[in-house]
Amino acid sequence: MRTKAIPIFLLSLLLLCRLNLPVIACCEGSPPGECYVCEDGVWVQYGDCWGGCPTCYGCVSCNCQCVAEVTSIGSLLYDFACVNCYIPFGAGVPSEQYCDCVHWSGGGNPPSQDGGCFFSTRWETPGIKTVTASTCKNSKSMQVTIGAPTNMRETYREVRPNGVLYFEYKWDSTSGDWGDLSGCTVGEKVDYPPGNPYYYWPLPPWNGYSRNPTVTEGDATPGFGTDTHISKPFIKPYQAASFTATQVYRYRDGQGNHTTLLGPHPIDRSVYAFYLCLSGWRYEITKTGASSAMCLPQ
Repeated sequence: MRTKAIPIFLLSLLLLCRLNLPVIACCEGSPPGECYVCEDGVWVQYGDCWGGCPTCYGCVSCNCQCVAEVTSIGSLLYDFACVNCYIPFGAGVPSEQYCDCVHWSGGGNPPSQDGGCFFSTRWETPGIKTVTASTCKNSKSMQVTIGAPTNMRETYREVRPNGVLYFEYKWDSTSGDWGDLSGCTVGEKVDYPPGNPYYYWPLPPWNGYSRNPTVTEGDATPGFGTDTHISKPFIKPYQAASFTATQVYRYRDGQGNHTTLLGPHPIDRSVYAFYLCLSGWRYEITKTGASSAMCLPQ
């Protein structure tokens, strides 16, 4: 009786401890026997069969067939943006439990992602980009257009009375569509002679100051902008004075980085004695070959 009880005792101990029994490489088709579960690419047999085989889970079924499928892919905002602007993507799967099975690729920064039904990325260079969501069963891709301002140029200038210069500028998009510049700005940066954070214009003959540097920016999508140069108020007693500011036109991308589009352009301003003016003094401004002057008030 004792010799027969030993095998029964060992079998009971094995079942109670749920020790894994033989492991067989996973293959197509049905499990090799009862109570096998596909885990990490192999069939694993469990000793306790009285409660039925454990439920399959993960990206594959118990017969090693992939059940996680990408049904759709799309951008959660637009299929275009300016350089370095994040675009969020979403992948459709049959059930939320399969989100961990999705692999993303084709991004800029970050270039890829393992797991998740949502993926956000940005690109530092313009062009057509292809983002792909895939599982072990299939993949789906979509293209997005990344644009950047380019080819900024002066299209019109006007010398106005009273020492005023007026300019108009246009720029293009690398994609050919200004709408693809969404998220970027275009503007100017004007550096004055030393003085931080303000440059005080020589007093007299001027009475005023400018932020140093002066930065102004606006939405890049219109594809055009204007720039008007005027003077600070004048104050007596007048005396000769001059200074030069340096201006560049540039765009700012989605991460706040600036790229010069046009310039640098010196902006020269001066007040000097002029016998044809009743006050004896004249103001003049010059930029890129355009000049405007005025006699100072008596």
